[in-house]
Formats: sequence, C-alpha cells, structure tokens
Amino acid sequence: MTEAKVNPVEETEYGNLLRTTKAFYGGDLGEYAFDPAVLELLGENDAINGKLLPLSFTNGCLTLVTSNLENFSSQVNILSALQNSSHHGIKAIKLLYCDGENLQKGFKKAYAKNLPYIPADTNLGNKATSIITRQTEQVEKILDYGIAENASDIHITPCKAGAIIQYRIDGRLHRGDFNITVRDRSYIINIIKAMAKLDPANKLVPQDGAFVFHGIELRVNTYPTVYDEKVNMRILNGNAQLLRLADMHFPIREETLLKEIVQKPYGIILMTGPTGQGKSTTLYACMRERSTEENVILSAEDPVEQRIEGAAQAAMKPLQDNEAVSFTFAKALRASLRQDPDIIFVGEIRDMETGLTAVQASQTGHLLFATLHCRSAIHSVQRIVDMGIDRNSFLGEMACIISQRLVAKTCPFCRKKIISPLNEKLSDRDLAVLEEGKYSYEAAGCPKCNYQGILGRVPVIEILTFDNELRDYFSVQRGLVETGIFLRRKGFRTMWSMGMDYVAKGDISLKELLATLVPDDEIKEKVEIIQR
Repeated sequence: MTEAKVNPVEETEYGNLLRTTKAFYGGDLGEYAFDPAVLELLGENDAINGKLLPLSFTNGCLTLVTSNLENFSSQVNILSALQNSSHHGIKAIKLLYCDGENLQKGFKKAYAKNLPYIPADTNLGNKATSIITRQTEQVEKILDYGIAENASDIHITPCKAGAIIQYRIDGRLHRGDFNITVRDRSYIINIIKAMAKLDPANKLVPQDGAFVFHGIELRVNTYPTVYDEKVNMRILNGNAQLLRLADMHFPIREETLLKEIVQKPYGIILMTGPTGQGKSTTLYACMRERSTEENVILSAEDPVEQRIEGAAQAAMKPLQDNEAVSFTFAKALRASLRQDPDIIFVGEIRDMETGLTAVQASQTGHLLFATLHCRSAIHSVQRIVDMGIDRNSFLGEMACIISQRLVAKTCPFCRKKIISPLNEKLSDRDLAVLEEGKYSYEAAGCPKCNYQGILGRVPVIEILTFDNELRDYFSVQRGLVETGIFLRRKGFRTMWSMGMDYVAKGDISLKELLATLVPDDEIKEKVEIIQR
C-alpha cells in the first residue's frame, strides 16, 4: 500500500478526540492503493455521507481525506461515533483535505463508484485553512476572554440568528461581543464537545464533560434546545484562591465561631445555599484550618474545584448503565471510612443513602464537611428530614449549619453616600443600622470597576451552632416564625442581618442586598407582635 503524500502544515488539535490538521493530500487518489481493511473501519455508507475516504491506519491513528467543508459538524458526528466504538482501537483521527475532483477519483478507485457531484475546487486548501482556523480562533477567543475577566461561567445560548455568548462575572451576566452565525454555532459547539470528550452525534440528551485550556480546567454541560444545544462551561481554577478563614474577611464574630467549630473532633458541618454561592470555597477554607500533616483528609467531589495539598481528593463519576463502574457520593463515603480518615469532605448530600452514611461516619468519630442545596440554615433541618433521614439521628451528629450567599461588592473608588429610595422596604430595625437611620452607599461606575459599580463579591453567612437545647427544639417539626423567634432569643444572626451591617459600612449597596436576599421583615413583625 502506498503512503499518503501529505504537504504538512501547522496542526491544530480539537481535544483528544479529533485531530484536524491544516494539511492537504498532495497525491493522485486515482492512483492510491487502498487497503480494504482500512476502508472497512469507516464503512461505505458513512464514507459517502460524510465525504470521508480512509487512507491509512497506523499506530492507532486513522488518516482520512475529504473535500467537504460544508458539512463539518456531520463529519464530527461520524468520526466521534467511530472513535467511541473502541473495538476498532482508534486512538486519534487525522483529517486531510484535497479538491473535489481528486476525492471523486479516490471514491471511484476505493469503492468502484462515483460520489454525488463534487465541484472541483483548486483553492480548497486555502478555504479549509480559513474556515477551520476561524472557528478554532473563535473558540479560543471565547475562552480567553472568560478566563481573563475571571468569569465563573461561560454560556453559549443558541438562538434563531446564531448564538449569544454570555459571561457570569461577579454573579452578573455580561454579553460577549461576538457575532456567532448559525453556521459558526454548529462548528463551535462541536469543537467544544470534542474537547470535552462528549458525543457530538448525540444532541438529544444533556451531557457532561471537562477539558483543560491553558492549564485551567473547564467543566462542560450541554442542554438540548429547539435551535441547537446550549453549552455552559464552568471555569475551575483549581490553583487560585487557596484561602484560609482569615482571608474570607468575615466579621470577627463569625470567623472566631468557625475556627472553634472546625476544631471539633467529630460531627457534621453542613454548608447550604444555591449553586455558585461560594459554598465549596468556604468549606475549603475551613478544612485548611486543620493541618493536613496532622490529619488524613479524604474528599468526594463533583468536580474537584480546588486542590488541597496533602488531601486525597476524588472526582465522582456519574451513574452509568453498569452500576459497577459508577462512583457516587454514597459509594465514595462508604469507601472513605475504610481509609482511616480524620476529616471527610462530601461535595453534596443529594439523597437518603448519602445522608445516612454521613451520619454513620460522624458516629464513628469523624469530622465531616458537606454541602446541601437549601435556602437557609433554618430550612436545612426539614430538607434533611424530607430525604428520609431520621431526624434525631441527624440532629445528634450536627455541629453546625452554615448558609451563605455572595453579594456584589460596591466599588470603593466611586461609591457615594445616598438616601436610597429602597429604604421604604426596610423595617425600623433595619433603618436603625444605617447611618443616621437613612444613609447607605451606591456606586455609579468608574474605570476601576469597568463602569459597573461593583468590584468583586462579599460572602454573607449565618451560622447555626447546635447544642442540646437546639437539638431538643428541632426534635419536632416547628414553624418558620416560631423558629425565628426562638433563634433570635439565642443570639442567632441571619444572613440578612449581616448584609445590613455591610450596607451600613458601604461594602454592599441596599439594591444588591435586596437582589440577593429576602428581608427578615415577616419574622421581625411577628416577633414584635408576639413580644408586645
């Protein structure tokens, strides 16, 4: 069999799945000696449909040639399915280009038949370089901008005209300055899916994957829509923001309380709040208060967002058709108990099995950190009970429940003292916190904050510490108002209360606090009525 004559040009990689080279076949395909075994790797139907002609298969790399640029997404689908069928032993795919007339000769030689009409195009090489390079550059620009702006997420949302690119920066969505056509959208989505080792052929179900770009890990999720797949990329800078509690800038009261709690020898420390509110960052900071040289730390995370030196961190694998190869939180937690740990970190308690195993871990003398998606610390107890976990067993092991939100920070360079029209939404108790009972701060925007008026985010937390009195109180189901009154008498400070203190100092605006949290007004009013 003759070797493919290739004019080498710079190579560009689309992840580990598909290698598309800016290289062009320089020989006469009508004279090429095709190997029937290589042709069978793709199959005649896929070859014809994708205008893909197999040339050689060496050291796990399948080399194909094409002249087709108008159906690149279909080619990705065909080639992805081909590589995913691992029995072929295909580890990489190299795609070369030629003009349509030459490819027609090749199909006639390989399969003794002509393809549907392929226009001869002597400039195909330049056209291939132009199209493929442009799409690759678009993907790189989208990623580079998100990383440079410290975005937490990049959203690619398909629409009738193409796609909208959005970045979540400091909790807010900002539209990127990209003109993505319908054709661009298809290329970009398939390139990203290939990078994340997802199946480009499957556009009907959500998929999850990940890839590394310039040393930074991005977690990818796709979601089918009426136009195409929506793509979300969560940027996980595992080496950034390795914070301790002192770096979190919590008030002295909360910082001291947390430092005391994390020194407990056993118990459950539960962090609650919605997605993207810094729960994991705070728990990482808590764990760093315990020297890894003195403690064995094991974690089960989905995904591993930050690397802790000396800790054994495991990334969860989603539930597979084959139960034996899945790695769930419950499985990881059970396995960790056989590793002689001192501290265990569970990324999330999602079900009864994980919750029960967490209780068992604490009962056997381990300190366990975990997260839970829940509105507030007060709501967390009922949320756990609703999972089917015995109330008293869980309460018996609780050390504390922390709830957290991130509120946009007022730019210190352009903030000004004002009397906000939003003051009318505040109770008398809240107004008393403000300067002279009326003044707060807002920022109009300046070059320092890119004229946004915000510069970073501030964590506001509430910490519900458990003692015997509190465990007895929660041993039966209680109403929200009754619970609020009881906790206030015990000195419990809500997220809203901490937020109002930040408003008074000018760290956050009243507008941003109201956009993030609901005031305690309802409880306060009823407390005052009852107390009167």
